[in-house]
Amino acid sequence: MHATTDTMVFSTYRDVHRGLASRTLTRSIDPARYERDNVVEGVVLMLDGAPHRERRALENALFRRDILTYYERELFPRIIAATLDPIAGTGSTDLVQAGSLLAIVLSARTAGVDVDDDSIEEREQLIELATAFTRAVALDVVVTGEEEIRAASARALREFTDTFLRPSWERRARLLDRVAAGDLAEHDLPRDLLTTLLRNQERYGLDDDQIARETAFYLEAGADTNAQALTNSMDFILDHIAADPSSAAGLADDLFLIQRFVHEAVRLRPTVPQIRRRASADTSVCGRPVAAGTVVELDAEAANRDVAVFGPDAGEFNPWREVPAKVPRYAHAFGSGAHACIGRTLAVGLPVPAPEERPDDHLHGVVPLMVQALLRRGVRRDPAATPVPDRFSTRETRWSRYPVVFSC
Repeated sequence: MHATTDTMVFSTYRDVHRGLASRTLTRSIDPARYERDNVVEGVVLMLDGAPHRERRALENALFRRDILTYYERELFPRIIAATLDPIAGTGSTDLVQAGSLLAIVLSARTAGVDVDDDSIEEREQLIELATAFTRAVALDVVVTGEEEIRAASARALREFTDTFLRPSWERRARLLDRVAAGDLAEHDLPRDLLTTLLRNQERYGLDDDQIARETAFYLEAGADTNAQALTNSMDFILDHIAADPSSAAGLADDLFLIQRFVHEAVRLRPTVPQIRRRASADTSVCGRPVAAGTVVELDAEAANRDVAVFGPDAGEFNPWREVPAKVPRYAHAFGSGAHACIGRTLAVGLPVPAPEERPDDHLHGVVPLMVQALLRRGVRRDPAATPVPDRFSTRETRWSRYPVVFSC
C-alpha cells in the first residue's frame, strides 16, 4: 500500500478484498462532479447501505438460475448462430463490435428494452447509445473531455428514451394493467428490470427519470463487460493457439476448458482494473488508517497478480493453475462484497468444477459460449491489421478495435 496526494492505493489480494467488503468505503467519489445529471445518478452501482441492499435484493431475481439457463441453453445459441454465421461469411470482423452485437441482445433482454433480435441495425443503434453511457459511467477516470462525454451521454439518454425505452415502458404498463385486472397471470409478465421497477415504483419511491437511468445503466453494463471480456479472452487464447496450433480443435470442443481460459484472462485483465472508493468516515483497511473523505484506489489488476495467492507465475496466463479454496479463478475481475457485479454468472458462469467433474446442468456463461463459437469458425488475428487499445480512460485493459479473420 502506498499513498499519493489524496488517494490511498491498496494492491494486495487481501487488502483489496477487505476494501471491497468495507461498508465505510463508498462507491460515490464526488457526487456533484461525477453523478449529478449523469446516467449513473441514483443507479444501483452508486448506492450504499440500506438503499443499495433494497435495490440489489429487488434486482437479484433477474439472475435466477432458471433465467440464466434459458439464456445459455436456448436463446443465446440462436443469437450466436444468426449473428456470427453471416459475419464469418464475410471473412473478417472487428472482435469488439462482434462481441457487442452478441452481448447487446442479452443486455436488452435483462434491462427490459424491446429490440428486434433479427435487426442488426437496431442492435448497432443500441451499441452506439450504450457506448456513450459507458464513457459517462467511467467519468471519474476519463483522460480528457468530461463535459463532452457528459453531453454525449445526455443526448444518448434522450434518444434511448424516445426510440427504445418509451415503447418498451408502455407495453409493460399495459401488461401490468392486465395483471391488475385479472386478465393476465403474473408468470406471463416479462422477467426483466424495467418490469420489476415499474411494479415497485411506488413502493420504492422511484421517479421516471431514475427508472430510465437504471435501465440505461443495465444496458451498457452487460454489453460493455461481456464484449471486453470476450476480446481479452480471445487475445490470450489466440496467443495460446499460436504457440500450440494442435490445441485449437480440442479447445473448441471443450466448454469447461474454455471457461478456465476465460476466467484466467479476466483475472489478468479485469474490465475495471482499479476500483475507486471514498471513505465516508474514519476507518481502516487491514490495520491501515483511512481518514474520512480519502479516495481509496483498490488495484484489482495488481491484486489479481498477487504471488502470495496465485503463485510465482501469477502474472502469466495459466488456465490450469491451482487457486486457494474460496478464491474465484477470476479473482476480483467482478469485484466482491456488496457491490460485486450482479451479472457475473451470466457473463462467465458458475465456478469451474474440478477436471473430473462435468455436471450436465453447469452454467458456463455467455462469454465462454462466444469464445467457443468463434473458435469453431476458425477465428484468428487479422495479419494485415493491428488491434487498437481503448484509451478514453485510465483503464488500460480495454480494446477499441480488434481485427480478426475467419478460416472456415
